[in-house]
Amino acid sequence: MSAKQVSVFTLLIWALLLVLLTHSSRAVAAESCSVVSHDSPRAEVLTAAKKSSIKLTPGLNQFTLRCQLNQPGVFSFQRHGLNRFSWQQAGITQSPIPSGEVTFQIDQGEFSALLSIDSKFAHNPRFQWQPLTDFMLSSQKHNLIMGLFYGLSFTLMLYVLIISRKVPDKALKLYSAYIFCITSFILLQEGQLFLYIASHLLREIHLAYLLSIGLTVVSATWFMCEILKVNTDFPRTSLIFKTTSLIVLFSCLLRMVIENHPLATAAAMLMSYGTLALVAAIFASALWQWQRRVSEAGLVFCALSIVLISMIFRIVLLDSNIFVQRYGFIIAFAVESLMLAIAVSRRIGRIAMAKERAENEANIDMLCNILNRRGFSLKAQHLMDYQRQNGGLLGIFYIDVDRFKQLNDTYGHHAGDAALKEIARYLQSKMRMEDAVARIGGDEFVALACFRSQQEIVAKLDELQKHFQQFTISLHQQHFSVSASIGYAMFSTVPETLEALLAAGDAAMYQAKSQRKALVLANTR
Repeated sequence: MSAKQVSVFTLLIWALLLVLLTHSSRAVAAESCSVVSHDSPRAEVLTAAKKSSIKLTPGLNQFTLRCQLNQPGVFSFQRHGLNRFSWQQAGITQSPIPSGEVTFQIDQGEFSALLSIDSKFAHNPRFQWQPLTDFMLSSQKHNLIMGLFYGLSFTLMLYVLIISRKVPDKALKLYSAYIFCITSFILLQEGQLFLYIASHLLREIHLAYLLSIGLTVVSATWFMCEILKVNTDFPRTSLIFKTTSLIVLFSCLLRMVIENHPLATAAAMLMSYGTLALVAAIFASALWQWQRRVSEAGLVFCALSIVLISMIFRIVLLDSNIFVQRYGFIIAFAVESLMLAIAVSRRIGRIAMAKERAENEANIDMLCNILNRRGFSLKAQHLMDYQRQNGGLLGIFYIDVDRFKQLNDTYGHHAGDAALKEIARYLQSKMRMEDAVARIGGDEFVALACFRSQQEIVAKLDELQKHFQQFTISLHQQHFSVSASIGYAMFSTVPETLEALLAAGDAAMYQAKSQRKALVLANTR
C-alpha cells in the first residue's frame, strides 16, 4: 500500500467514525423507566435504548425500577465488575434471560422490581431498557456482527498456522499470539460465554477478562515493536514500550487480587490510560517509521489509527454514539487484525523471496548462470529418483575445455571467462528445462538427462561433439577458436551414488580427450 493510499484510507475511516458519532438516533416512544437508588432519592428516567449515567459504589447497591410500558420489554446492564446480582419482582427472585449482558424481561403496563447489585468497584454498569422486539432485533444483529468477528479471527489464526509451518518468522508467531489474545478479550468482554456457562462463574469470568486485557496489551506491543522494526532501529524505545505494557499487565493482575481497596481504582486508571498512552506512542512510532519508509509501517499506522480512535471513544468520550460505543471497538480490532494480516503477508512474501533468492544464489554459478556443484547434486538426485520410478535411460555428458590454462595465459582471464560462458549458454540451449546443466569445476561442465532410448543419447552426443570440436568466442572485437572434449555414459540402472555417476562421466571425458590428443598427434606426423 502506497503512502497516498494509506492517507486516503485513514481519512475515510476518520470520516466514517465522525458520521457515526454525529448520526442522530431514531425517535423514541413516550414509554420510559425510572431507576431510583436506595442511597439517593433522585430518580433517573431512561428512554428506550438510552444508557444510564448511574454509577455503582463498591459493595452492595440497591435500586427500585419503575416502568410504564405499552409493550413487553427488557432491562439490561453490563456483567463486568459485579460480584453478584438479584432481581425481585413481587417478592419473587427472577432469573435473567441468557444473554451477553445481564438481561431481565419486564412486563407490559405498570411494573416495579427491586434490583440488588454487589459491585467490585465504582463504575457505570450502563442500565438500559428496550422494547422486547427491538431487543430481539438488536440481539440478532449483535450475534451476526460477533459471528463475523469470531469467523475472521478463526480464519486469521488458521492462516497463521498454515503459513508458520512454511516460513518461520518471529513476527508471525507474535501476530498469532496477539490475535488469540484479542479474540479472547472480545469473547470475554461481550459475554457470549454466559450463553453456555452458569452465572455463578461470574467472578472467574471477570478475572479471566482482566487477564486477557493485560495479555492483549503485551502481545500487541511485542508484535508492533517487531513488525515496525522498533526493536532494531530504536532499542531503548522498544524497551520503554515493552516495560509499559508489562506495567499494564501488572495493573490487571493487581485488580484481580485487590477489589475493595483504593489501589483497585488506581490500577483501573493505570490500565485504561496506560493502554491509551501506549497505543498513542506506538501510533506515533508507526507514523515515524512510515516516514522513514520502513516496510509495512504505513499499513500498521492506518490500522492503529482506527484502534486509537475507538479507544478514545471508549475511554474518554463515554457519552458518544451508541453504535460506536458498542461496536466501534470490535470493528476497529477486526479491521486492524485484517490490515495487520496483510502487513504480515507482505513481510512473509519478502522473506520467502529472499530465501528463494538465497537458495538460488547458493545453487547457481555466478559466472555462467547455470547450476553449480551443489545445485547439480540436488537436481541430479531428483532425476535419478525419476529414472528409478519410471525407467528409461539416464545419460550424462561431461565437457572439459581443451588447453584452458593456455587460453588464459595467452589472451587473459577475460577470454577464459568468455569461453566458459559460451559453453554454458550452448548447453542450456540444447538441453531441456528439466535436465541438469552445471559447471562443477573450473573448466568442467556436466549435463544429465533422462532418455527413452540409446539412439536419443547418441544423437545428442553427436550434436554436442560437432559444436565443441571447434567453436568461436568474441571478445573486444577479437575472435578466438576454442575446443572442448566431451565424454558420455548411459545407465539403464541408476548408480547407487551421485559420485559414481560423475566418475563414469569423468572417465569417459578423459578417454575422449586422450583420443583427440592421439588424433592430433597422428595428423602432425
